[in-house]
Amino acid sequence: MWRGEIPRACATARAFVALLNDRYGESTWCSREWWIFEERLRRHDFGDGPAPSLLLPVVWQPMERPIPKVIGNRQRTDWYLSSGAASEGILGLMYRKDLQPYHEACHLLAGLVAEAVRGRRGHLPPLPPETRESLTQAWNTTPDAPGAWTPPKAMGRPGEWERLDPLEKVVLVLAGAPRLSHVAEWTGFLGRLSALREGMLAPRQWALTDPVEPGYRSLVEHLEQRHGRVRAYRLLEEALAPLTAEGARALAQVVDEHSYTPRTG
Repeated sequence: MWRGEIPRACATARAFVALLNDRYGESTWCSREWWIFEERLRRHDFGDGPAPSLLLPVVWQPMERPIPKVIGNRQRTDWYLSSGAASEGILGLMYRKDLQPYHEACHLLAGLVAEAVRGRRGHLPPLPPETRESLTQAWNTTPDAPGAWTPPKAMGRPGEWERLDPLEKVVLVLAGAPRLSHVAEWTGFLGRLSALREGMLAPRQWALTDPVEPGYRSLVEHLEQRHGRVRAYRLLEEALAPLTAEGARALAQVVDEHSYTPRTG
């Protein structure tokens, strides 16, 4: 079936709703299906204004593994479908005793699809058969090692690293932890921060952004304003440690590298 019907559907469909779970991120076939549809978006000129949201990722089941970066680079639909959609997934809402959130989520998702394909800008040309059959993958389906952390490139260039503001260093360190871009891990990270600072950081208020750096920067600035730089960075270090010891050590290094003065203005 994959060699025939599914690639043809991905190459001709007017919208693509990706129902995410851990198996989706590990599936070679799902990676290829995503690539086929996204390649159509890359090839099409939508003219002036933002392109319609024809590719809609939404969590189907709670995920334990990090979301592939190519998926994370797109706006996650489940953040605004209904309460619980991002953490429980659509399937979780379906098994609730109260089905109202599930019905609302389905209604809103259907509305997003209808809105995306409505009008001339939502007409996406099909992909030629020879291209859709290339078996190209959108992401590597070999999962990253748990807790993996990638040092910022600037860290390996001392002159460049030294010129960065400590806030920017912290943002880059956080961005190097791929598990933070996974909704369950991000929610847990905010929960640990909330407990450490004895003040709530609600996931809905501090939702993941695309790209992640602006959201991380806003959170770090908020913590700086409330606790001062040193305390804020120590809180982040403690909250990050369960995900990546290397990343936590990098945050400790940022604190050690600088003598801090309070931010003003």
